[in-house]
Amino acid sequence: ISGRDLEDLRERVAVPELIYAGCHGLEISGPNLSFSHPDAEAQQDAVHAVSMALCMGAPFIEGMRVEPKRLGVAVHYRHVAAAGRQELETVLARSLHRKGGQFKLIHGHKVIEVLPQVSWNKGLCALWIRDRMMIELPAPMIVFYMGDDWTDEYAFEILVGKAVTVRVGEAHEPSKADYRISGVHEVERLLTNIASEVVERRAS
Repeated sequence: ISGRDLEDLRERVAVPELIYAGCHGLEISGPNLSFSHPDAEAQQDAVHAVSMALCMGAPFIEGMRVEPKRLGVAVHYRHVAAAGRQELETVLARSLHRKGGQFKLIHGHKVIEVLPQVSWNKGLCALWIRDRMMIELPAPMIVFYMGDDWTDEYAFEILVGKAVTVRVGEAHEPSKADYRISGVHEVERLLTNIASEVVERRAS
């Protein structure tokens, strides 16, 4: 489940038979699974208009980069000087005001994401996938949810008692996750250990 556009996510990961959820869960695709949030789809034209307005304003702010998505748009400002941040925020505010629609802003690391204002997040997306997998899979299932972003807290909260949740990253802020690990290397180690345990149990 990623903030990236669904197709971008699928191309970057490139693992067949996975379930991919893009744009913070607004789109889901996988074996026997397909979902696109209808309320977000209804605002696609408004999102596209905002994206076009931002693209027109970007050349006037050095370092600003606009990443259009099917159901959202990301404004990257990693390379925008401090003096240009206020101007960037002005361009963003004007783009949202003029194009109608209802939007929410998600602030990430040097990025602002514009999404349709719908009752959906990574937590509801994770629960949607979990519930369908419990129907599809013949054997009992244990769900793990790991994430390193503040938006993953939606999933940590809604999955209490329904999954094992793990916050990835240093413990600078409180989290609703069951456990913490420090980084990506520990994620890899944990997944390897889980896979080995599954193989051993199946063989016994």
